[in-house]
Amino acid sequence: MKKDRTVLLVVFVFIFVLLLQYSIIFIALKSKTSARDISANVLLSDPVIGVSVCFNHPPSVNVSMCNDSVVVDYNYTCYVNATDIDGNSITFDTIYYNETYPFEIELSGLINFTPNINDTGNYTIPVRARDSMGCSNSDDMKEFEFEVYNINDPPYLATSIPNQSWNQDTTLDGAFDLDDYFFDPDLDVLSYTRVSSPLDNIRVTIDSSTNEVTFAPLSGWYGTEYVMFMAWDPFYANASSNNLTLIVNYLEDEEQTPDIGGGGGGGGGGSASVPDCIPRWYCRPWGKCQPDNLVYRDCYDLNNCSNSFGKPNVTESCEFESTCYDGIKGPDEEGVDCGGPCPNCGTCYDKLCNNNEDCTKELIELPDCGGSCKPCEYIIETCFDGICNNNEDCTKGLTQIPDCGGTCNEECPVQEQPVELQKINWSSLMWFLILLVVGYTAKKSYPYLLVLLKKRRKKMYEERLLLETKVTESILESLKKIEEMIANGESIQKIIVLFSALVRKYFKNLFELGYEFTYQEIMNELRSRNISPTFKSVLKNFFERSLEVEFSGVATSRAEMSAMVSEFKEVLSLTSKEPLKTDERINIGKGKMTKVDIMFLDVAKAESHLRRNELNLAYGLYVNLHKKFNELSDRDKKRLHGFISRLYEEVKLARENYETDIS
Repeated sequence: MKKDRTVLLVVFVFIFVLLLQYSIIFIALKSKTSARDISANVLLSDPVIGVSVCFNHPPSVNVSMCNDSVVVDYNYTCYVNATDIDGNSITFDTIYYNETYPFEIELSGLINFTPNINDTGNYTIPVRARDSMGCSNSDDMKEFEFEVYNINDPPYLATSIPNQSWNQDTTLDGAFDLDDYFFDPDLDVLSYTRVSSPLDNIRVTIDSSTNEVTFAPLSGWYGTEYVMFMAWDPFYANASSNNLTLIVNYLEDEEQTPDIGGGGGGGGGGSASVPDCIPRWYCRPWGKCQPDNLVYRDCYDLNNCSNSFGKPNVTESCEFESTCYDGIKGPDEEGVDCGGPCPNCGTCYDKLCNNNEDCTKELIELPDCGGSCKPCEYIIETCFDGICNNNEDCTKGLTQIPDCGGTCNEECPVQEQPVELQKINWSSLMWFLILLVVGYTAKKSYPYLLVLLKKRRKKMYEERLLLETKVTESILESLKKIEEMIANGESIQKIIVLFSALVRKYFKNLFELGYEFTYQEIMNELRSRNISPTFKSVLKNFFERSLEVEFSGVATSRAEMSAMVSEFKEVLSLTSKEPLKTDERINIGKGKMTKVDIMFLDVAKAESHLRRNELNLAYGLYVNLHKKFNELSDRDKKRLHGFISRLYEEVKLARENYETDIS
């Protein structure tokens, strides 16, 4: 009997557990609570079965508000966000999977660190949020994709190189190792050159494998000379050494007699005088080999000493090889890059006005465009630019043909068809009514068909050249922060550094290149892409302008940087999968505004109109800017010319996209 009671008790508890589970599921469904929101523990080891249920909504981590990249040596601060609909307190930490990360998250969710060169790289960091309930579903994890960029730092002289002294007619082998005196913050491999001096009585040799320096004076010579060395990293950043004094001692009767003055008798010695201002030379990379079998480069004195002491060679000998694409008339060519071993003359790249190009019609002086070549880039409105503008008949809706009527000499063609009156044909009338109904239906459905066609066209375009949405959002968020820095009056140099890093990030992701890509790699990518010439020109001009801002050293105003940021947004929108968020009002902070600054802001406003597809407003600002441009000084024209030219290209590209959409 007692055994039967035990069996009945077990059956009763089992049925109770089943009912409890179904009740939990019913409550969860009725209150829209997911299974993930309930934690249940059934204890079966005890004679009396126990059930504990933990009702809890897990927290939700959000890392999208934090930038996904940072530049080496720049401080990074961000709070990771998380929400809990139960209102429980939340703590944060990082989950480690046998990996090291450049930062640790504080319990409050704060990320605050300054990366160094050793932190450079890409990271996938598991970020976890945990509520205070202690249930099995009390935490949530998101993977944070993060990257640390490195901007090249120039090498520097860590310690002065000591002066050298040795005896006459003796070679000083391995006097010192230049690696012991120069240091590169990026740990790049350095190469070294000698800065030549006016007097050259000592031959200086640098071993390319060990970087050890050897000094060999001319036979019989003694005295004093001076020498300096330059250290170069792979990206042509450099540093100069101190000015070394080289003393070759005069020997008489096999005894060493130092002659620091360098003038002593017998051997015909000499000494080199050191100017008060010692130049610090910076040289650009060597150019291409020219037909005179020389390569050239430019060297600049960063100290502006107004003397040529220690100036490196600016020419070197080479063997010139003529090609059909070097822009030079070779010995066997009939013209520039044409005839002889090259293609026939009369091409679109011979720099000659021929081949039925626009210059042959006196429409423009620039050769190699128009006709069968690429379209010419007309900066002002004309009657031969293929655009509906210049008060032509097409701007008044009188025709769809551009470059005729209005201010143009050519009248627009008109085609007239005679109407023949006939008897009423009921069969034809019936067909007419059917066509009318079909036409009305097509008209009503046209907007929907147009949307579908646009989506299809955009999808085809996206497959060619589009950024990932996550990268676009990250760059856009960083650009907004740069705009805040401009408005808050932060250092313009710091703004330029961050802006340049963003530009490199954009092109790195757009073309899938390494971060330290070269100018030539970008040009090769643009040439290989199957995109419109106008789009190529927009990307090329924007990249070149960003290089000028970064390296030219010319002062840049806040209004000019605001225009650059707005132009970056327009370029970003051209390669974005989704429309960019609506811009906020442009603000560059307090301060006196010059006429040029106001025009820079107008450029930024025009870019903003383009992103909103307000083509007419953008074009109106362009026309107004073009009129004001002619009233500026030559110096101000030089500053604004590139911006207005690029704005014209972007307006032109927007027109092309619009015409493609409606065709």
